[in-house]
Amino acid sequence: RCGSKELFSKFRELGVPVGKKSDQTYSVPLWIMQGSLEIQKQFLKAFLGGDGPAITIDVRTRPDKERQNTVRINNIEFYKRVDLVENGILFAEEICSLLERQEVIVTKIFSRGQFKRKNGTVSTSIHVKISTSIKSALAYGKIVFSYCHHKCDRARKAVLFLEKIDQTRKIWREKYATALNLYNTGSNLKSISQELNMSYQTIFGWVKKGKEPTVNYHKIKFDKW
Repeated sequence: RCGSKELFSKFRELGVPVGKKSDQTYSVPLWIMQGSLEIQKQFLKAFLGGDGPAITIDVRTRPDKERQNTVRINNIEFYKRVDLVENGILFAEEICSLLERQEVIVTKIFSRGQFKRKNGTVSTSIHVKISTSIKSALAYGKIVFSYCHHKCDRARKAVLFLEKIDQTRKIWREKYATALNLYNTGSNLKSISQELNMSYQTIFGWVKKGKEPTVNYHKIKFDKW
């Protein structure tokens, strides 16, 4: 509810839907879709602060394996009356477009289920699924959230942690490139492993077996970090 008639009129003029959103068609206003990246980011901050999922990092226990950091971002979810689902998908595609301009990766848009309401109408839920890769999760976390301090705090902590992990991966890829360069310029495997302070087996795999630099082994866990 909006207690100011002037503010209500201004919001409506800017394109804010009036009434129950699930029962009407609407879209992201053109001035946002065609606006600057910063305008689009500010819109997403407000939208996600109210209706968007937080970013969470869990540390999961696995049988006979090292505990694993797992990034979790629930789907962006909203409801539409079933006869308006096409408009809901179009709105989800607009949100997807704005997210991708912020370098967030959207993997899927879909509708699911039917829910009968007290007034007899039927609605469905529309989902926007976000990738939890480090690149995508970092970009999502950096949008931040307006209005919700709890989400902001969780996002800041997650971003700092993911930046740390991303940096370790970058260093690992640099070591891989250095190892190949040293080998191609005449160094032997033992001297390379000593110079890079890495195991002989890892260097052998990279140089002799053509293995790619997968995630380096580290013991950084979010709950102890």
